[in-house]
Amino acid sequence: MSFNWVDLACIGTVALVAGIQFLRSTKDFSRVFYETVFLVAAVAGAAALLRPLQARTGLAAPLLFGGVGVIFGVVGMLLAAVVNRRMAFGLGIFGYFFGLLLAIACGYAIGHLALRTAVLAFSQRSPEFAQAVKRSWMTRDLLYFKTFIEVRTILRFARWSNI
Repeated sequence: MSFNWVDLACIGTVALVAGIQFLRSTKDFSRVFYETVFLVAAVAGAAALLRPLQARTGLAAPLLFGGVGVIFGVVGMLLAAVVNRRMAFGLGIFGYFFGLLLAIACGYAIGHLALRTAVLAFSQRSPEFAQAVKRSWMTRDLLYFKTFIEVRTILRFARWSNI
């Protein structure tokens, strides 16, 4: 594993999305909350529908994953705006901390969508890109959510150890 240009692209994508969402969360926390929930659901839905849609339509995997993810994301953003008009809320001073966490989660979701689409599109045609992804630290986190899995494991251990 080494730090390479794919890491810079991934970190840049996550940081840009997280920065924008954090700044937005300082003004309207509930909308960023709903957007993050719907964007994570959009990426999960695109991942779940990738193989069945590919088997039925015969279209290319990058087109299906990226397209379905973007379509679900846009619908999710619209739903977030509608839900936020009905059920807006704020957390006061705690909104900054939780807004940062939501912003990072949203950045990871968008980063996963972009990186997985790029991997599906370019890994077969570009061995240099495939090697860069394979040797990248950040792609491990974005493609397989290793950091979140490790944090969950630590919290599970703490829970069962009565810490």
